[in-house]
Amino acid sequence: AGISRVVVGLRHPLKHLRGKAIRALRSQGILVDVLGEELQGKSLE
Repeated sequence: AGISRVVVGLRHPLKHLRGKAIRALRSQGILVDVLGEELQGKSLE
């Protein structure tokens, strides 16, 4: 069967590494969800 879905809790803090694993998984047809993706880039006060 294999892996069909991955849930990411936190993206890599180093900008040059951020998203590489997610892109690699998606390129293999794996569904990747990122928790809190809609909040990234916003100030949480």
